[in-house]
Amino acid sequence: MQNDNIYNQLGYTSEFLTTNSEIANLHPDYADLVKLEADKFYFSGNHPAVLFVNIKSFSSNDELRRIAAIQHKAWNYRKVILLFALSETEIRIYNCYEKPTYIKEEDDINLKLNTAELLRYDTTSSDVDTFNILVEIFSRIGVDNGLLWTEQPEIRKISGKDE
Repeated sequence: MQNDNIYNQLGYTSEFLTTNSEIANLHPDYADLVKLEADKFYFSGNHPAVLFVNIKSFSSNDELRRIAAIQHKAWNYRKVILLFALSETEIRIYNCYEKPTYIKEEDDINLKLNTAELLRYDTTSSDVDTFNILVEIFSRIGVDNGLLWTEQPEIRKISGKDE
């Protein structure tokens, strides 16, 4: 499944996404988002909500380190909710409110990233249940209407938005 197809199925079509090079012009108040080094950004209203990074493979330690670095920067930034990492065959969604763990050279990066991982979906599978969760909760509409906060209470607790 192509990344563009996934973006479309989740409602993150090009009209709703901003590339790294467009941030300064389209969202000057958030020009510092460029430092997060994501490929694309989704703004819910006027606020950054979701980062997207395209990678070649989740089996590459370099790619996993890149994801970990972006999640860490987003955690420090404190304004972005989610990080979507997409390969040609898999989507992983990370909680940007989850405190990152320090990764040493000898560490298993997958294991270290697991603490921030909210969902993993193999786009070549027929796992309808996981796909439905992906579309219902993590889609553009799910993020905008707050399903994310009601269906994923651990995000609410970590972000300090628990009442």
